[in-house]
Amino acid sequence: MIFNEFFIIFGNAEIRIRANERTVFSNFGIAASFFNPRNKKVHDLLGEGESRQVEFDSYELYQVAFEE
Repeated sequence: MIFNEFFIIFGNAEIRIRANERTVFSNFGIAASFFNPRNKKVHDLLGEGESRQVEFDSYELYQVAFEE
């Protein structure tokens, strides 16, 4: 996961959440050069047809830390 001052980005921009906005944008299933989406498209991820940007009510972020 990459963080910058505008977006929280998961993967190869498969999911982008912009700070202080209530929308999520996804590039899921467009150019999958890093993994195989197994013929899944953005509808399978967001559940809103072919729309790549949808509104959401809330979200939670978790960080997993592994001890050495």
